[in-house]
Amino acid sequence: MEKKVRGIIKKSAKNADFYGRKIIKKMDIPIDY
Repeated sequence: MEKKVRGIIKKSAKNADFYGRKIIKKMDIPIDY
């Protein structure tokens, strides 16, 4: 159970990072990754 929850959190964090970069790209703000 705990493993599953951790996996979901990891996945959502990855998605948030992906969408965050997409939004940043749209705003044309240079950020070093």
